[in-house]
Amino acid sequence: EAKQWTLVDWLAQKNKSSLADQWLAMNSGAARYEFNMAGAHSKFNYKSTDALGVETERNADSQVYHLDIYVSIFNLYGEYEKTSEARESWGGAAGLRLFGTSSQTTGLLARYGWRKLTHLETQEVWENLFVEGDLQFYIVKFFGLHGRYRKTMPAKSNLGTTLEGTRATGGAFIEFAEFRIYGDVYQEPMEYKDANGVKTKEERSGYEAGLKLYF
Repeated sequence: EAKQWTLVDWLAQKNKSSLADQWLAMNSGAARYEFNMAGAHSKFNYKSTDALGVETERNADSQVYHLDIYVSIFNLYGEYEKTSEARESWGGAAGLRLFGTSSQTTGLLARYGWRKLTHLETQEVWENLFVEGDLQFYIVKFFGLHGRYRKTMPAKSNLGTTLEGTRATGGAFIEFAEFRIYGDVYQEPMEYKDANGVKTKEERSGYEAGLKLYF
């Protein structure tokens, strides 16, 4: 009989609970297949710094769309964005739910994916791989917090410019049955390096507000 409760005991119990959640997700017929989609409007600020340290700033906005399909603990993800500055990106990823039993419970998701970014005016195109972690935490049944971190791997464009960067996102959401209203803020520093090794840094920071539907 245990006479005291230690941190080691708590971590062991937490690990058992997580494994039980995963077993339930893989073996339960309920919520085995899930589908959700989201649309949002984003406003942001671009700050670019050239090789001489000269900074320029401009504001822009975009339309953003997300799609998620779940089969048990496995996830397929798609995204599309078009900005007012004639930049278009779309991509997809495969993911694994590390804990949590559905897309409307507290959970952690890991993804590995690909994104194609096009500057429509210059027709310069990058195709980058990325890895990301996506965490959501329910404080109460209808309200929670969301966070995501993405690392974009370096890749050369068709014109020889290398692009890499990161993106950190955080926000909150409110749910009404199959509807989620959410708001996120994000920061996305990027680095461009041309064929001569000259670097330009660009940072995009702003917010995204939208609606997500669950099916």
